[in-house]
Amino acid sequence: MRIYDELGELMDSLKKRIAIISPGLSTGGAERVASLLANYLSEKGYAVTFIAMREDEMSYPLNLGIKYSCVDNSKLSGIRKMLYKNIRVRDLVKKFKADTIISFVIYEAALSVITLRIKRILSLRSDPNVTTRGFFFRQLRSFLFRMSDLVVFQTPQAKACFAKGIQKKGLIIANPITGQLPNWKDYAHDKVIITACRLDEHKNLKMLIDAFGMIHNEFPEYRLHIFGKGPIERELKDYSESRGLDRAVSFKGFSTDIHNEMARSMIFALSSNYEGISNSMLEALGIGIPTICTDYPSGGARMFINSYENGILIPVGDTEALYEALRNTIEIPSLRERLSNNSVTIRDRLELNRICGLWEEAI
Repeated sequence: MRIYDELGELMDSLKKRIAIISPGLSTGGAERVASLLANYLSEKGYAVTFIAMREDEMSYPLNLGIKYSCVDNSKLSGIRKMLYKNIRVRDLVKKFKADTIISFVIYEAALSVITLRIKRILSLRSDPNVTTRGFFFRQLRSFLFRMSDLVVFQTPQAKACFAKGIQKKGLIIANPITGQLPNWKDYAHDKVIITACRLDEHKNLKMLIDAFGMIHNEFPEYRLHIFGKGPIERELKDYSESRGLDRAVSFKGFSTDIHNEMARSMIFALSSNYEGISNSMLEALGIGIPTICTDYPSGGARMFINSYENGILIPVGDTEALYEALRNTIEIPSLRERLSNNSVTIRDRLELNRICGLWEEAI
């Protein structure tokens, strides 16, 4: 038995060791991609540790062979919390004897990037012009990108925001779509407009509620289902009630069956002011449900939607445009058919093994 144990330890020591650093494992685009990549690499024979910045519910599962750690310390705040997380991340990476870190957060991985002699891959997961405010943090982000071996961007527009030296080490990898998606059928859906996202200010869900209110006045049988959790859930419920829509708008929370919920609905709509690339938008396109999305500045929606061919793009913050897109989709069956037939081809383009294979090549 001891010989087998020692052999197992030897085999583990020969595996390439990857530390994946993520905001967490709850609902969220970065969390989803980080968990999918961790599972893929584990199945490929890499030794993987998953380091979460905050302790929350684990909506995305990890394979049994992946070591999981959380560095959250809710008792601290500000710079002390940031420093604590950096020290904990660095110590966990060192203890794991990682060959490479792949970080889906930037600042919490700073000490690992600066002090450890390992391969460093940082990934920017949102619009760089919006999510980092203040001169100091923008300069720190650029410094950390220069210190890394590779920077993974989601869109060409995000990559173009940085200096040429950073762009040279930049790689664009879109988000994957998981397999076994259901197929949307125009004859087999409920009269439901659906969205799925974190309930946060930048998702501009009040605009979606307002546009739906205009639709509801003309088509009172329609309902709006909002899936997801977040800090402004109570505020959004009060807003719906103030518009007299509390019986027509339902807040469904997080669903492990969101793909089938999409397939049972009539239209998917995303009203965000900014995104990196919306995972729920990509999955909606893959399912074939007619999809309406704001043309947010990072270009993530524009990469995949050719408006009125495989989805509909609308200007950010334009309630009237969202209303018109919803009404057109409801009233014109041939439009729904065209959008659905053309959107499902995205499944091959963003197939999970293909996208994770690009990450493996980067490693």
